[in-house]
Amino acid sequence: MKKLGKILLFILGLLVILLIAVYFSLGMIVKKVVTGVVPSLTQTTATIDNVDLSLFSGRIAFSDFSIGNPTGFSDQNAFQIKNVLIEFDPKSILTNTIVVNKVSVDGTQITAELNQKGDINLNTLYQNINAFTNKGTATPEKAKTETPATQSTQSGKGVSLKQLSVTDSAINLVVLKQSMQIPLPNINYVDQGKRRSISETIALIVNKITKESLTAVQKSGQELINKQLKNIQKATQEAAQKQLDNIKNQAAESLSEGVSGLKNLFK
Repeated sequence: MKKLGKILLFILGLLVILLIAVYFSLGMIVKKVVTGVVPSLTQTTATIDNVDLSLFSGRIAFSDFSIGNPTGFSDQNAFQIKNVLIEFDPKSILTNTIVVNKVSVDGTQITAELNQKGDINLNTLYQNINAFTNKGTATPEKAKTETPATQSTQSGKGVSLKQLSVTDSAINLVVLKQSMQIPLPNINYVDQGKRRSISETIALIVNKITKESLTAVQKSGQELINKQLKNIQKATQEAAQKQLDNIKNQAAESLSEGVSGLKNLFK
């Protein structure tokens, strides 16, 4: 009997150790999921400095979450987010749908950048995310070629988001080394709790912030963008004119040398 009791205590001890190990590894799992999904959505890089998970109180906190710039732009991050807080129903973890009551994004520094081609990085991000989410649009013709994101919504773990809040954010608009600060109004988005895959939920959040940022840039920064676009056009025209003048000068010199050569023949 004593031997059986010892065995039971040993098994119980192992279970406790296992539960503790799983609990402390959940933060790392969440970090890997987010930093794995975001690059697929945006075609950029993503890093998180720290993840704090409280499973029983239903809270996940990120700090120093960054999303890089798309190809064709500077090495600066497009998004530098100070804090992200996810509040969820702990009981829903055991079900097929995780109920997220609120996602709070606070202290976001957004870099909106216009490159030499006249493209805006936020618009490129927006297009990349839409391209990803549109792959999951189900049609009769595409029923056999659904993406993993769509399939996971139907059969795997899903997310039901109720509210998104974005506060204390600012945009730094950079146009050919000139910059201006643009305030981003607070975002309060109330969802209907529609069930989505984890990828689709992250895409919704990033896209909401990106779209509102683009709207703010178009509203407040259009004058600077137009000015710099004119400078690009003027510089391009001047470069083209300079190249044309060089060609004309070279042609004139060649013609002059040819005429001189002909004159020498008849001397």
